[in-house]
Formats: sequence, structure tokens, C-alpha cells
Amino acid sequence: MRQPDRSVPRAASRTVAIAASLIAAVLAGACTDRADRADRADRGQGDEWSQWRGPGGLGISNRAGLPVVWDQDGTGIKWSAPIDGFGTSSPIVADGVVFLTSAKESEEGVALQVHAFDLASGESLWQTPVAHRQRERRHRVNSSAGPTPVTDGEMVFAYFGSHLVALDREGKTVWVREIDPDYLKESRYGAGTSPILYEDLVILLRDREYLKDQLIGWIAAYDKTTGEQVWRRQWQDSCCSYTTPLVVEDGSGGEELFVVLAGYVVALDPRTGEELRRADQVIAQPVASPVLEDDLICVASGAHSYREVGCWQVVEDAGKTNWNLLWKFAKWVPDSSSPILQDGRLYMVTEQGVMRCLDALTGKLQWRLRLEDPPYRASLVAGEGNLYALGGTGAVAVVSMADGSIVSENQLAESLYVASPAIAGDCILFRGADALHCVVGADQEREKGE
Repeated sequence: MRQPDRSVPRAASRTVAIAASLIAAVLAGACTDRADRADRADRGQGDEWSQWRGPGGLGISNRAGLPVVWDQDGTGIKWSAPIDGFGTSSPIVADGVVFLTSAKESEEGVALQVHAFDLASGESLWQTPVAHRQRERRHRVNSSAGPTPVTDGEMVFAYFGSHLVALDREGKTVWVREIDPDYLKESRYGAGTSPILYEDLVILLRDREYLKDQLIGWIAAYDKTTGEQVWRRQWQDSCCSYTTPLVVEDGSGGEELFVVLAGYVVALDPRTGEELRRADQVIAQPVASPVLEDDLICVASGAHSYREVGCWQVVEDAGKTNWNLLWKFAKWVPDSSSPILQDGRLYMVTEQGVMRCLDALTGKLQWRLRLEDPPYRASLVAGEGNLYALGGTGAVAVVSMADGSIVSENQLAESLYVASPAIAGDCILFRGADALHCVVGADQEREKGE
């Protein structure tokens, strides 16, 4: 089940094709450059990390030369940039520009903002307030700018629970939609799911946060050009999902949304929201996002005594796609950190810092490691055979995926770290409470000095 390549939007592809047939000599270079960027983005190389957890939403980079050793004294850190306002959203990157969101609180309320930084230098390119509202009820480690934005390379889309907004690359607001007028009164832990792109749609999940009969959960799709709602699906049989859906290929080559809700997982048609199938899963308040590789889909999420980790295999029978449950059990489940699935192995870390590697086909434990300096709330990222685990105070453990040995232990500037890292250009981006850090590693820094 290969992750679809949608680095270049469908509408943009049609435009390029028509233009090339008319003025190929003029646009050949530009088309080639755009295709090269899209290809690099799909492989996790180049400067692209354009959505929550990067290419495909899986947290994996194929870049070479990733940093391994650095320190808070500045060794191996290319630049650090202050962030005006507080946020827990992760940074994203496209074409050498870093985008993230923040919320700036005052006596008058909360200003919701989108920022852009130059990836090479850390220079602030622009900072755009997009809406203003009162503060919502939220979890102690969440913020009014929790969801990670997403970009198609031309526009940036940011979600703040109450509002969904679109900006161009220069920071100009294209449209703003208050998509949930009841958000402030119904919020319990605050918005957690991040928007995703599918063709010309911006799709996001908003589950209910209280077990009240009159409340509903929903997932909806919006036209990315206008912000108008295209479809919406509602339910009352689930409560409190904060995960981000995945767009995956089904067993017959079609595409579907894989959504983790409290009590079950469900596949939806991304063009209409129609339910295709579902499977039970005994979880509550899921936060960690699902992962996939080929025909495997794995989920490790939940809260309190309602947690499960398990994997399904996508199969096709008589032209119909089904999920075959391989295994599941209610232990070793992360609190909020999304796992990594690579080469048939599932990697997870709990908030207490216990990291495990499981065989994704059987659930059998391969290795176990206890990390120092918990809590570990940020999602794992991986590259060059290593896992990067970010602790809440800025400790970063680099761990070998092969055997669980610690490759290095590093420290960022003291701060609160909840946002997940992003890998782009020549650095790994780490966002603290008040600053963004571009880490290139001591070896790369030394080579440049020579």
C-alpha cells in the first residue's frame, strides 16, 4: 500500500501540462524544476517537510548527513530564532521557507498568527495575524496554536480550532473561515488534529470533547481556493480523538482516508466523506497518529486504561478491500508520541521515556530502551537508521533503529518542547516554547569551518 505522491496538486499539474504544450520552450526549465522539487519532497529529500510529520505524514526522512551530535552551547546549531507568541504546532518547510503558528495572549484575548522564516538563515520573513478570539479551555501542555499547518507549495493552510485560514507564500491572507463557532464553549483539551491536503481539498478532523448527547464529532473537507465546505461527515458514537488522518491507497489502487476515533478506526472516501469500512479498537482519547508501510497500517494510541497498539494488513478479496487484523494488545502504548513504522518494525516511545521496537507482523518485542529526561510527548522522527526522540526539556536522544543502542545524547536550550521535529534542508528543526532551532550537527559545522 504505497503512499500516493501528491507533492504537486492536481489542478497545478493540469495547468503545467497545458502550458507546456503551448510554450514548451519557455517553460521547460520551470516545469523540470518543479518536478524535481516534487520528487525530492516525496522521497523526503531536499527542503520539503510540508505537513504534519513530513512526507506522507510518516515522520521519516531519506536525507543523507543528518546531524547526530550538538549541544545547547551552540555547537552544531546553525541558528536559533525567537518566536513571537506561544505555540505547540510543529514547523513545516517548503522551498526553503519554514512555516509555523503561534498564539499571542493579552487582556483583550488571543491573536492567532502564522509565521515564515528563512530556512538558511532563520531570518523572520513575515508574521501575519489571521484572527482574534478569547482563550479556550485546553490541556496544560497544549496551546491555542496546537495543530501543525500544511502547504501545497503555493499556499499555507493553518487550523486553530475555531478558524481555518489560507495565506500565500508572502504572508497575505487569502481567506479566513470560522468553521466552528462553538469551539470556545465546547473545548476541553483544545484542538490537536492537524489539517491535511488531498487534491484540491483541505481536510480536518474535529471530534467532540465531552460525552454530551447534543455534541457531535465531525470531519470535513474545504475547497483550498475558496475555503468553502465541500463535504462534512458527523457522528455521536465517538469522543475525543485528537489524531491526524492519513491518506492511503487501498488494496485495489484507490485512495481513502484512514481515521482513528475513540472505539474504532474507519476508512472514508476522501472526495465525499462516505464511510467505506470500520474496525473496532478499544481506545479512548487517541492522540498519536497512525502509520503505514506498504500493506501494513499500525495504530498505537489511547489514554488511561483504554489503550491499544496493533497492526492491520490491507487485503483485496473479490475486488473488495478489507483489513486483516494481525495482532493487538493493551500495553506499551504511547501517550501522545506518534510511532515510526519502517522496514517491518514499529517503534514507539511512552511519555515516561520507555522506547520499544516491535515486529509489525507479529507484535513480538525486538528491543527495549529507557531514556533519560522525560517526559517524551513529541512524535518520533527517523532518518539514516536512527530515531530522534525529543524530551520535554530539550533533551534529544539519537537511537539506533537496528538494536536500540544510544548513538548520542544532546541538549537544546532550556524550554518547553512539545512540538515534533521537522527534517529539511541541512538541519533538523526543533521548536521550543519561545524559539525555533536549526540543528546541523557538530560534524557539518566543523566541515563548513574548514
